[in-house]
Amino acid sequence: MHRILVTALLIFAPLAAPATTWHINAATGNDAAPAATAGLTPDTPFLTIQAAVARVQPGDTLLIAPGIYFEHVTIPATLRGTADAPITLRAATPGTSNPSPHSVIITGADIRIRKTKTTWELVDPATHLYRTHYQHPAAGWPARVLYDNTDLYPYATLDALNTFQTQNAPGPLHGYYYDETGKQLYLRLHPRHARRAAGAPDLNPASHIIAVAPPTGGGFEGTLISQPAHYNIGILGERPAHIRIEGFTFETPGVAGIYTEAPDVTITDNWFYGCRTAVSGNYQETPIDPAKGHAFKNLRHDPAILDHVAARVTLRRCFFTQYPIFEDIADCFARLPENIPAGRAGRAVRYGAMWHRKGAGQGLPSELFKYEIGIACRIGRDWTIEDSMIVNAFEGLSCHAVAGSKNLAVRRNLFARLADNAIETEDWSRGMTVTENLILDTLEPISWQPLRGLPWPTDIVITRNVIVNTPAHADYWKPVLSGRGVFKIGASASNWSALASMAGVPKSPVLGGRGIEISHNLVWFSGGRLFTLIGDRNVSIPEIRLHDNLFATDWLFDVTGNAKNEMTAGHFTLARNLAMPARSGVPGPGAIGAGNGGESVDNAAAAGVPGAAALDFRTGAGLAAARPGVPTPDLRKLLAFDFESGDLTTLRWPLGE
Repeated sequence: MHRILVTALLIFAPLAAPATTWHINAATGNDAAPAATAGLTPDTPFLTIQAAVARVQPGDTLLIAPGIYFEHVTIPATLRGTADAPITLRAATPGTSNPSPHSVIITGADIRIRKTKTTWELVDPATHLYRTHYQHPAAGWPARVLYDNTDLYPYATLDALNTFQTQNAPGPLHGYYYDETGKQLYLRLHPRHARRAAGAPDLNPASHIIAVAPPTGGGFEGTLISQPAHYNIGILGERPAHIRIEGFTFETPGVAGIYTEAPDVTITDNWFYGCRTAVSGNYQETPIDPAKGHAFKNLRHDPAILDHVAARVTLRRCFFTQYPIFEDIADCFARLPENIPAGRAGRAVRYGAMWHRKGAGQGLPSELFKYEIGIACRIGRDWTIEDSMIVNAFEGLSCHAVAGSKNLAVRRNLFARLADNAIETEDWSRGMTVTENLILDTLEPISWQPLRGLPWPTDIVITRNVIVNTPAHADYWKPVLSGRGVFKIGASASNWSALASMAGVPKSPVLGGRGIEISHNLVWFSGGRLFTLIGDRNVSIPEIRLHDNLFATDWLFDVTGNAKNEMTAGHFTLARNLAMPARSGVPGPGAIGAGNGGESVDNAAAAGVPGAAALDFRTGAGLAAARPGVPTPDLRKLLAFDFESGDLTTLRWPLGE
């Protein structure tokens, strides 16, 4: 009887519709072709991705031919794949099985300007200042402007662009300004980045690919997405999407290359240029006082919202850059005035030079332009970021990315040449795992610095990462900072002074949960200290535990040599670390950094890593550095790569692949 029932079910069960591959070609396609043939073969493709989206069913694949697609593709809430039959948007790669950058481009750029169908007027031959007419239907400043994938700095005034000077410090030697009244976009290019194949630099924008983004989003930092111009691809609605996006280059949206309100999205082998963030979810904080709107300190975390925002989003083998942030900072440092006052008196000049892309206080037109976002934004529950490259950017993952996240996994990524932090864990994140990443030449790699009160970020594991400064980067920040730490940790006093909800909350943070576990990491941070301490240095946080690491830095905390300023042994819980100076003539983390049961040695040779200065951390069995779980890689290939002028997309990560 059982067999009869099974057979009957198989006979009468509806057959699944066969999956269809839909073809799209920006050069040869036709959205008005007869429905019987449109998109079904490479010879009868759709013209736009959006037209193909209207025909898609679960299990289908959209195969997009090489070309440039001037679209804001919207996947409506009614369109969904299934776990067994996902919908795939895939960049076609004729002749190769590997996706390649700049082959299939989805861009939010102004089509007239990007196709060089505009006239650039030379306003000032002495400064090579050019302008053209620009007006977006949404009105407002363009969020980003690129020339040949090179980011132009948004100067707040035309005079600032003319002088390359922000209100406090020297600014980048290229940039743009938008005159909203006259609808004129002004540009100045940098000779270093405006070189053609041969000959002198060409500073005329007409000779370059100029990508002008739409205006940005809302909220206090411009990442609240409310219209198609804010994304290149947007997945709307709460239901699980089961959508895969593979092999594209995303360019100059108002906010994000990819935006999703839906769970279950996989994003693989994509490149992001001129994007304020690569991928954005729809997590939102809740205003404390609705009348004050989305002001930073007026926002609190409501865990219940995580049930209604994008979850289970995976970024894999993606590339995100804001090139040339690192080179721009060096240009600013080279033009700093002499005899900058010490301490707070000179802070505006120093911070303006290094953090001109951080916010309006350092030179941007408003907070809506800030670069302090990272590869993802507004993360919800159970996201994964893995095997990706975040290179030459302001931030890897900021608080605007992770603030309300839960169970975020960050693993096997390369974070390189970043102007602030590789990974921030604030303000309320819970359950984050950071493992097997390489963090290279970054100002202050890891941050635990909550600024908006309870609940404190906790249940965070940071393990088996490699955090390294190359020799050339050791003193990179010395013109503006006396010290910078591997770990920036502490709860600022503003958590209490600026938030009425924190009245009566003890100023000794009790994290709850499992606290912060930092273990089995290799840290070689020449030119820096182990900790930058935030808040009251007399308040310990024992739930932050650092154990079984290899720590090589110039200092523990104090860079002046004054023992009265040094961090105390019980500030955090430290144990079984191997500590040493990262170079000669400095004290290193010392016995406090080594912790209970740890070991402090004088140099790399004594630790068993004699090649460490050249980024060769291989060690022999039985030596001090050969501790279980601590990675000991050979990173010498990174020293040979030209991060300043080399094509970053040729850097294969992980090394050797």
